[in-house]
Amino acid sequence: MSLVVSSFCFCVLFLSCTIWFRELHITHRVQQNIRQCSLVPFLKTQASHVLIF
Repeated sequence: MSLVVSSFCFCVLFLSCTIWFRELHITHRVQQNIRQCSLVPFLKTQASHVLIF
């Protein structure tokens, strides 16, 4: 009986960990995309400033 309970707890823990890692990965990718999108205009303005000087 205790073996069943422990295996069930292990499965729940494993599932929650995989879901958490997946969510973390998705949010990290979204943050990277946002950073790239916001960096592109910034880099363009920096390049234009360098070209002006």
